[in-house]
Amino acid sequence: MRRDSRSAAVISITQPARRKSRRLGRARPDRRSEIIARATTLFADAGVANVSMNDIADAVGIQKPSLYYFFPSKQELLRAVLRPLVDEPYQELRAIAEGSTNPAEKVADAMAALGRAFDRYRSGMEILVREKLERHLSPAAFREILREKAAYTALWRRILREGVRSGRFAPLDDKIIAFAIIGALNWMYAWFDPAGELSGEEIARRIASTFLGGILAGRPKEATRRKRKSQR
Repeated sequence: MRRDSRSAAVISITQPARRKSRRLGRARPDRRSEIIARATTLFADAGVANVSMNDIADAVGIQKPSLYYFFPSKQELLRAVLRPLVDEPYQELRAIAEGSTNPAEKVADAMAALGRAFDRYRSGMEILVREKLERHLSPAAFREILREKAAYTALWRRILREGVRSGRFAPLDDKIIAFAIIGALNWMYAWFDPAGELSGEEIARRIASTFLGGILAGRPKEATRRKRKSQR
C-alpha cells in the first residue's frame, strides 16, 4: 500500500527535529556545568561582589538572556556553585562517622576527605571559606548553608566524643577541637596548590598526624618518658 505523501513529509521533518531536540537535551547539562565552572573561577579570582552576570555570560560565550535561562539570578548561580561544597564533604563525613573503624582512623580519614575537597574544588572552597555569603545569598539560602555547616561540625564532634568515651582520646573540648581541625584545613584555600608536590588529601593526612599526636590518650606521657630516658 502506498504511503500518503503528506505523512511521509511529516515524518521526514519531525524525526530530525526530535533527534536535534535530544541532542540539545544532552547538551544542556554540559552547558550548565560550564557556567558553574566559569562562575566559580570568576567568583574566586575577583570576589562574588565584583562579578556580574554579564561577566559570566562573556566568559562562557553566550548571551545574557541565555544565561538567565539556566540561572534566574546570580544568587541562584552562587547556590549552584556552593551546593557540592557543602553536600559532598557532609556525606563523606557521615559515612566515616557511622563506620566501624576506630576514632583515630576516623579523624584521619575525615581530614583526608576534606583535603580531597580541595583537590576537587580548590576555587569553590575558597569562595565557601573566604566570602561573606550573607551578603550574596538570600536570608533563606544563607540559613540553609549555616544549617549544613552546623550539621557537618556536629559529625566531627560526634567522632571526637566517641574517641574520648572509648579511651582512645584524652579528655578534650570536642567543640573547640572540631573547629580547630576544620579551620586548619579550611585555611588551605590560601596556600594549597593543586599542581604542587602533594595532593590535598596527602597534606590533610600529614596535618591529621599532628593533631592526633596531641589528642591520643597516653601520648604526652609516653613522649615524656622517652625524653627522660634519652637524658640519662
